[in-house]
Order: sequence, then structure tokens, then C-alpha cells
Amino acid sequence: MADEKLPKDIKQICLWYVRGYDRMVRNYLSRRESVIYSSPCPYATYSDGKEECRQYFGHGSIPGNPTESKQEQLEEIEGLPETKRMRSVEQAELSIGDDVQSEEVRQRLRQGVLLNCRSGRKYPFEILNLSEFSRMDFYRRKDRFLIQIAQLSGLI
Repeated sequence: MADEKLPKDIKQICLWYVRGYDRMVRNYLSRRESVIYSSPCPYATYSDGKEECRQYFGHGSIPGNPTESKQEQLEEIEGLPETKRMRSVEQAELSIGDDVQSEEVRQRLRQGVLLNCRSGRKYPFEILNLSEFSRMDFYRRKDRFLIQIAQLSGLI
């Protein structure tokens, strides 16, 4: 697996997954919040002179189950392709440096790989202050990270 190379197009797709990760998380959390905090059934607001009141509309003759409906909507969000991409980046990130003993060094390595994936020109190896690793070792670890994203997201 260490000598395995990703095709350039798949490598670029994986890099874009990493670059779009923050946006995917925001969308995911926004979708979840809209489901969790939404009203289980539609209503209209009217004023009776003193205070605001709500009139709830029925769903027909079948009694509703708002909890089950919300659970189904949350499961639907989990099944979206964008959510799967987000999860593949998260899972691959957890495996970066899993062979490194020091937690502090592992965290710096993870951060360095992610920064390099987001902007390789802005954060090349030389700027990342990872003296524990050689340049070649760092880029091998980055490639392994991208391969794992490709595998988890079903690209290879």
C-alpha cells in the first residue's frame, strides 16, 4: 500500500474533499438542526387580540409520529453522498500518524497533512516544522491519507 499511487484525477477529487470538508460539516450540521428543531406538523399563527396563537393543521386520517419522521429524515441526511464524503475524510484523518507514539507529534502531523492538502503552496513540508519526519516520509503519509479517503468514499 505504501508504494501504491493514486491516479491524478482521483487524487484531485480527494484533495477537493479535504478542501471542502469545513463546508460539508456546516451543511451537515445545518441540515440536522433544521430537522431536529423543526415543528412536527404545520401550523398557522394568528392573534386573538391579546396574544399570538397557533392553529395546527392535521395530516389527514392517519395519526402522525413526529419522532419517527424526524429519525427517518436524520437517517436520510446520513445517507447523502456529501455526508459520506465528510465521514471518509474524518475517518482517514483519524488514521494519520497512528504509528506515532507521541500524541503531540501525532496531532502536529495530522494538522500538517491537512494544511498541506488544503494549500500545498502555502504550507509545504519545510514550513510545517515536522522535524521528526523526513520530507519523503511526510509526503508518503499524505499519499496514504488520500488513498484512504479514496477507499472509504468508494473511488477505488
